[in-house]
Amino acid sequence: MSDILTPQGRFKAGAGPSRWRPRLVATLDVIAAAAPAFEDEWWIIGSAAAALSGAEILDVRDVDVLLSDRDAQALLKAWSASPASPAAASAQFRSAVFARFEQAPLAIEAFGGFQMKVRGAWRDVRPLTRIAQGGVFTPSVAEQIVLLEAMGREKDCARIDALRARL
Repeated sequence: MSDILTPQGRFKAGAGPSRWRPRLVATLDVIAAAAPAFEDEWWIIGSAAAALSGAEILDVRDVDVLLSDRDAQALLKAWSASPASPAAASAQFRSAVFARFEQAPLAIEAFGGFQMKVRGAWRDVRPLTRIAQGGVFTPSVAEQIVLLEAMGREKDCARIDALRARL
């Protein structure tokens, strides 16, 4: 089986159910279309980033976009006609700006000024690497692993293992 090449990147054949791949591609197209308005660096993170990096991900339910506060505010204004949900309270994560948009085939969660609590202190989450995956960007595979490990969530264990297999 050969890889599936899309404008957003190369998906490893058999990397997960075929039901989410076309929806992911269409959702990434929506994000890429909005990206020229962004003034700062931004990244796709989470399961969508892992899938774009060739990890064998079983399911992608939404697309997480890590942005600056300024770009998240601009996206919120640009997509203001679209339904947006406020962030749920969390003792581990917070964002200066958060919105969940439902206008694409997969939900888009925009995080502006995203922070994570690490050893009791709030730390900005801003990847050091930026890998072009067609019209979008992800952190490197190694940096995705570090980020997911720092989050310390059970649901990320399979993603971490799948990403490690890409190293």
